[in-house]
Amino acid sequence: MIGKSVFRALNGKQEVVKRCSKIVIRASSTVPQMSLPSSSENSNPLPFFRSIQNSPSLHASNNSGQFYTIDPSIKKQLFLYGGIPKTFDELCNTFKETCMMIREPALEIMDYMKSTNFNNAATRYCLYGKIGTGKSMTMAHVLHYGFENSFVIVHVPWAPYWYKFPKEYSDCPTKEGMVDLPLDAVAWLIHFKNQNSHLLADPNVKISFKTEK
Repeated sequence: MIGKSVFRALNGKQEVVKRCSKIVIRASSTVPQMSLPSSSENSNPLPFFRSIQNSPSLHASNNSGQFYTIDPSIKKQLFLYGGIPKTFDELCNTFKETCMMIREPALEIMDYMKSTNFNNAATRYCLYGKIGTGKSMTMAHVLHYGFENSFVIVHVPWAPYWYKFPKEYSDCPTKEGMVDLPLDAVAWLIHFKNQNSHLLADPNVKISFKTEK
């Protein structure tokens, strides 16, 4: 029961009329139903919020808003030392799987990367938005795409950590006024090695120089 007070002006005076009414919520038979794949199309259909494509390279705009699953070994290699929010990682451990939402900004960046001419100057992309809107998870999705397509990943999980919680620092010997963070530098190098271990195992790096006599 919800009480309401309705004010009416009668002959210059205000009269308070109190009424009580009941709110009844009824299901409408005209609510549109979301179509799901028939059993003939897929013998074991997934819920509509899950994508059947777990490869970021195959994600498209029709997958926007769906969730895809990351293989545990890939998650360990990419995000062992950071890159996904701590609360999200705790949920992944609870449910024994890592599912990430496919977001439009990630799809847009991956489309740009597919058409980028890497002979030109480096292209930079900026993710912006309010706290809690999915920037970190969008970055994680793009990192997974880069990992899958053999990009060298140079990833800093959270740069402010170096300045807010420095473990140790020393004056930089090469640049006056700058400082080095030896322990954080070692931790980051381990992170870099872990993310790119599949490339470092067989680097195949070649470069040619022409020298004049």
